[in-house]
Amino acid sequence: MAEAEVEPLFGLRGVRRALAIGVAAVALTSIFFVAGFPYDRLAPRAAAAIESATGARVAIGQLGLVFSWFVPQLKATDVDVSWPAGQHTSFQRIRVQPAWSASWLRGHPALVVALRSPLGELDGTVAGGAAPSFRGELRNVSLALLPLQDLAPGTQLDGRVDAQLDLQLAAGGPQGTVHFDAKAGSLTLPLLPIGLPFDSLRGDLALGGDQLATLNAVELVGPLVGLTASGTIGHSPAIHLAPLALKARIEAREPAVRSMLQSQGIALDAGGAAALEISGTLGSPQIVPLRGPGRAG
Repeated sequence: MAEAEVEPLFGLRGVRRALAIGVAAVALTSIFFVAGFPYDRLAPRAAAAIESATGARVAIGQLGLVFSWFVPQLKATDVDVSWPAGQHTSFQRIRVQPAWSASWLRGHPALVVALRSPLGELDGTVAGGAAPSFRGELRNVSLALLPLQDLAPGTQLDGRVDAQLDLQLAAGGPQGTVHFDAKAGSLTLPLLPIGLPFDSLRGDLALGGDQLATLNAVELVGPLVGLTASGTIGHSPAIHLAPLALKARIEAREPAVRSMLQSQGIALDAGGAAALEISGTLGSPQIVPLRGPGRAG
């Protein structure tokens, strides 16, 4: 009886089979070589390069390379960054890997970045080129990181925020959209001497174009005050001189807050609400009550 012939694996025969085995052997050898490379020895050099580029002191605990779906992924853990101004940031984990993006075909690298820190988390794609971009999300990020004192003196935010970002850094400044949703924080405004606790603060921002920023349906919900706002922040050579064209509605829910608003010259209706127009500049806003049916006079 003739011996049954075993079908070659994947239907490959002869030279093609030998070539496939050779390619697989080289690939596996490369993977094991790359995975076994002593990347920890490169950590001090990587930290020195970052320090030279940014001016910050950087310490990297561990640096290594792993593979996820056959894509190399650089992973750093226990990263500490100290800025010259005295600020300190620590990252539990940083992951970077090439992104599946058509921007590579245009000669612009694209990277998937993931950051994990006590101050929050970031996941998204960074693309290079003449106008670098970022598309991704923030989770549970501390609002205290926002440089509001430099942008709008007297304004302060505390709490944590989730946000979806689609931004591009163009020559005229950032362009794109931001949707944010903050929970359990507080807002301090020049109008009031105390911070206003809020249960939620959400809204949408559009950056760039004819305006520096356009606010769409920004809403604060809290036990003391409810606030909605929309409008634009215009372009200016200096950020604190950016002109404001905003409309807002504020609702005081506690007698003490009503008294504070009235002491600032804001007349409230019977329900404790007032419609406001905010003009002036980002550094020096001017608040004027709007008159009309159902509005404060």
